[in-house]
Amino acid sequence: MNKINNSIKAIIWDYDGTLCDTRPKNLSVTRKIIEHVTNNNYSHYPILNDIEEFKAAHGRSTNWRDFYKREFKFDEEKIDATGVYWTEFQLVDTTEVPFFNGIPDVLNSTASLPHGIVSQNSSKIIKQQISHKDLSVKFNCIVGFEEVDLQKQKPHPDGLINCIKELTDFNPGNVFYIGDHETDTICVRNAKKVLDENGIDINIISLAALYDNMICVTEWSNQPDFMAESPREILNILSN
Repeated sequence: MNKINNSIKAIIWDYDGTLCDTRPKNLSVTRKIIEHVTNNNYSHYPILNDIEEFKAAHGRSTNWRDFYKREFKFDEEKIDATGVYWTEFQLVDTTEVPFFNGIPDVLNSTASLPHGIVSQNSSKIIKQQISHKDLSVKFNCIVGFEEVDLQKQKPHPDGLINCIKELTDFNPGNVFYIGDHETDTICVRNAKKVLDENGIDINIISLAALYDNMICVTEWSNQPDFMAESPREILNILSN
């Protein structure tokens, strides 16, 4: 078993596309939200007809607000409403949300460290979906979109900073943030700036989870500190 580097004080995860494969469920829920909000059948929108198109649309969006603005031309009021519908529709959707292969091994191997989740999904949904997973690790802090001002979602660093404080009490050391989107890397950069400005001796490290070979990290303007093409590689990075 890999021995985790003792300079690491906490591990924080994105949720969608990093811990769990939520794409089928998110597509199902988005279809229902769009039909509810627009009174149009979801097939009216090309990105909702194919999961790869849906995934690509999220890849070119900065965050969930940008997704609805860019792809559906929603105004700010309608975007706010989708946040309310998201939790409601997620709770009744029964699509399975599995951990990616290898993630349970990583979580169990690092169970001695505090873990957190900072996501633009609903914290209520995340807690519901992971509650029945048989893992020794416990997520000590879960920050969803509800815990952050709607205008300060990632890449704003507020949620990540709050999670770091909860997990470490700002004691010096390394903290990893693992995510699958350039927005996660930008969020780390923004959090570093806040920590430095406040004299907090936390070194936050970005790790890009690139399990999906459709993610082209070379096109990102903001490069991560580390990259992992599989959960096993994440464990190797944390060990070294």
